[in-house]
Amino acid sequence: MWDMIKERAGLEENLFTWDGWDQQDTACFSFYNCKLKHQIADIPAGTEVTAIFVDFTHSYMQIEFDDSGDNYRVFALGMSVLGELK
Repeated sequence: MWDMIKERAGLEENLFTWDGWDQQDTACFSFYNCKLKHQIADIPAGTEVTAIFVDFTHSYMQIEFDDSGDNYRVFALGMSVLGELK
């Protein structure tokens, strides 16, 4: 697991890339034109999606596959301590 984590990167930078983003609230962000870096559930790495909404306050992430508003999946987020950075 540790080898997939880029040192001192934001949590979202370890999961996906994006072309643009907006801050919705203090800890809520929308990312646009995203590409997954790693598999999430049964969604393969490399999958391109319309948007990913991350709500760190309520610990969830919503992946939107198109602009319809009906084609999305929601995942619970958790946090782990992987190792000490020096």
